[in-house]
Formats: sequence, C-alpha cells, structure tokens
Amino acid sequence: MELYIDAERPLSIVELSSILTALDAAFKRFAAKRGNEPADVALGVAAVHSGSLRVLLDVIDGAEKLWSAREQLAPFAQSLAEAMQMLLAGGRGPTPAERRALKSISDPIAKGSATQINLVNNGEMHLHVDAATAEVLVRALRPAERPPTPASQVDTPRMLSARAARSLAGAGVEGTALDVYGEWYARLLGGRGVLVPMRVSKDISDTLVSGGHYRFRGSVETGARGEMIGISVYDIDRLDRP
Repeated sequence: MELYIDAERPLSIVELSSILTALDAAFKRFAAKRGNEPADVALGVAAVHSGSLRVLLDVIDGAEKLWSAREQLAPFAQSLAEAMQMLLAGGRGPTPAERRALKSISDPIAKGSATQINLVNNGEMHLHVDAATAEVLVRALRPAERPPTPASQVDTPRMLSARAARSLAGAGVEGTALDVYGEWYARLLGGRGVLVPMRVSKDISDTLVSGGHYRFRGSVETGARGEMIGISVYDIDRLDRP
C-alpha cells in the first residue's frame, strides 16, 4: 500500500508522523475487528521515494501471519475510503480511529502544506483527498460546539448541604463567625471551608466575635433563580466561651 503526498513545500516531520501514526492505529483497529489482536499486526514504512513524497507501507507481523495480514491492506484502504464518504455525506459513522486517520490526512492539505494525498494499493486508488475534500472533512471532523450552560444550571460549590439546611432550621449548625471588612460570614462545620454570607440582626451582630465558634439557627436565603445566597441567623449559642 502506498501513500502519495503532493506537496509544494516540505511536509513537516510532525505532519507526516501524525499521518503515519493515525493510519497505523486505524489499521490495528481494523485488523482487530477482523480477528487479529492489535498487538500482533502493525503498519511499517518499507520505503520512501523522492519527488512528491511516496511512502510504501507494509505489514509488520510474525512470519507465519505476514501474507494473511497483507491481505487486509486493500480492505483497510477501502474501509477508510468508505468512512470518508460517510463523513462527506454528513454521517457520523466512522470509528474514532478512522476519524483520527482522516483528520491527520486532511489537516496538512487544509493548512496548505500539501495539495493532495492519495492512498493506493496494488495500483488501485482507494483514497483521494484534495483541497476541496479536505475543507469538507475538516469541518465534519471538528468537535461539535456545546451550547452554553444556562446560568441556572452552572455547577457552583454548594454553600450548605440539604441536611445542614434542615439542621439550621432545627437544632442548629456549628461554625465559625468571621468579620470580613464589616460583613459577617459563617464557615460552617463540614462545609469545606466555604464562607457563607450571614445576615444577622444588630442585637446578634453586637455579640458576635470574629473567629468565635457558634451554633447557628436560622434559615437559608435564596436568590431570584432559587440559588442559595446565604443564611439568615436568628439565634446563636457561643460554644467556645472561656
């Protein structure tokens, strides 16, 4: 099987390596589906010819399996061509290995490093990618963009677990009161260090000591979207009083 690369300027080692590595991975996957273990068979470079880059690919395998493995080159090339046609038709059928192989082939053409790349086996062209085809393949192989997550669904750290919220309204929740630039916060026990904004009356505020350990009783305060924005405390017990 031969890989023909028509290039107007030297193809980078990274681009060529990417093509060969992706083809090898796709061939191993193809061979595995046909009953060969991936570790038993691989593609190897048998020769490289001058001019427009021409790479002769052969199968590396145990001697007893070499000819049977070589028989898979033509079906593999045809399978890759069929995978390309599926993508060009708007389908999503190719395997991840086939998608990576096709991407590695189309990228250098789309970037202008090569004008066309062909995959030929025994004189029969199975795969032909030119600039127009590469442009379509690059678009088809581009990962689908995920729609932005609505603000109401953003996963933010929870200030208070459901269990702690119930305790807050009942027996109370232990924590440390902290005065941060004149605003009161509570670092609640088991809250992973999250500072929870705390609304308190002036009577309670006057008795709070920053850094003091308390049992807080009150309720959860929520915002316009139903998200927790803090706690409202109506009763406290000092637990570390001297």
